[in-house]
Amino acid sequence: MQRLFLFLVGVTTALAARGVTCPKCLDPYDYTSCTQTQTCHSHDVCELQVHLADNNRMEYACFNSHACTNHEAHACDPINHEMCAYCCSTLDSCRQQRESIFAKLSQTTKAPVATTMLPAGSTMPPAGSTMPPAGSTMPPAGSTMPPAGSTMPPAGSTMPPAGSTMPPAGTTMPPAGSTMPSANPSMCIQCGDSTTDCTAVQLLLAAPTSCPADKPYCYNRIVQTPTETHIVKGCMDMPTCEQQWWNATSPKPECQTVDPTSPANKDCTFCCEGDSCNKDTKPIDTTLLQFTP
Repeated sequence: MQRLFLFLVGVTTALAARGVTCPKCLDPYDYTSCTQTQTCHSHDVCELQVHLADNNRMEYACFNSHACTNHEAHACDPINHEMCAYCCSTLDSCRQQRESIFAKLSQTTKAPVATTMLPAGSTMPPAGSTMPPAGSTMPPAGSTMPPAGSTMPPAGSTMPPAGSTMPPAGTTMPPAGSTMPSANPSMCIQCGDSTTDCTAVQLLLAAPTSCPADKPYCYNRIVQTPTETHIVKGCMDMPTCEQQWWNATSPKPECQTVDPTSPANKDCTFCCEGDSCNKDTKPIDTTLLQFTP
């Protein structure tokens, strides 16, 4: 009986000592080459490290589960972050996670360049007028062009319909980036809430979803301390955007640039309009909401 007990204890100890089996990649730049294995301690998990600044170089390492979870919880911005960490505990879960991450990283979208010709019958602006930049939609036939000295709207603005009268000389159109309230809710990245942060996987892979009609704008809130970075993304109404973004954040010099990887003391909220405009840690300036003082 005693021998049987000692045998069972030995088997149990041996199994516990074996720990978990993690992937090992033959080519650090090819996620499909992770066909080898390595054995970690029983208290470890597999941590996938993706070095974004080095052409998505990757490697698997053994880490204490608490340490890996802490690494994964830190903000991971594919635009500004040099390395992202992800945790898994089995070969199959690691493979599924890896394929999902690199499928997302491989997607690139280039905005097409559209040129719209002036319709027949339109009147060209007189000498001294400033022409609209690339991307503006030209007015239809019959529209009255602005006189000399008028400033045309920025890229992406929509010109008035036929028969509309343009502002007189000296009128300044809204600056690039000004965003007026929209009746159509944006498709926004939504993760985290008042008690939880976005995870590294959500920040990298989350797809935009439609906002409710009463909260049509996208927002990001970034809270940084010398040791932690917390990010929440979602939808917000216009009064809250005006209060938290325009009045509380836009005047702060420390919120003009945001780097999740650098220690800091800041609390910044950004509101923007447009599908997926809150994907980056700080939305592109031209998408940020602007309010009249």
